[in-house]
Amino acid sequence: EQDSEIMEQILSRALSMSAHVNLVESTNIPGNLPIYQKRNWKLAYETYSYICLCDGLTAFAEVDLLETMIVVPGRMQEVDSSGTKFVLDGAHNVQKISALVSSFRDKYGSNRVPCILAMKEDKDFEECIPLLSKIVSRVYACEFTSVQDMPIQSVDSEELAAACRKSGLPTTTFSSIGEALKAVEKENEPVILVTGSFYLLKSFFLAIKN
Repeated sequence: EQDSEIMEQILSRALSMSAHVNLVESTNIPGNLPIYQKRNWKLAYETYSYICLCDGLTAFAEVDLLETMIVVPGRMQEVDSSGTKFVLDGAHNVQKISALVSSFRDKYGSNRVPCILAMKEDKDFEECIPLLSKIVSRVYACEFTSVQDMPIQSVDSEELAAACRKSGLPTTTFSSIGEALKAVEKENEPVILVTGSFYLLKSFFLAIKN
């Protein structure tokens, strides 16, 4: 089951198509995956089981398929570097940030952690940052530049920092994630969140290789 606004749209569409909606519970799924990935896995398994039932096939037991769970790159992905656990998540809008916040709290507890943050310039970052403040103690705001057919630019780090400070987050700005990582290394933090864009995550991996 999703948030009420999402459920309203799903139920409305189902009603217009004379379709029935089955709600799937994602609880009691073992493993170390984030909440939303467990939910996605459970939905996939229930769909698979329904197809088997309709076609007269014998479905594998859920417990036998749990080993097929995989860690999705860029979604609560953990990378250990220089004694710090970096948690990488490409969340870039309100819905994805909300999922990140709930999953991060479930896995790492209520303590807030530092965050390296950059977002693509067309994203609603001013709405995302108040949500991040629930799990973030301070921000290292940086920038990235990438190319995918057309040049892709991040939000100016000073503009991003202003929005972070408005939400009560101490923020330092950097021109790149490489510069932010140099500053982070001096802090000896056990866990640091890296989020805001998949382009930022790409820059992260390039930076730690150098």
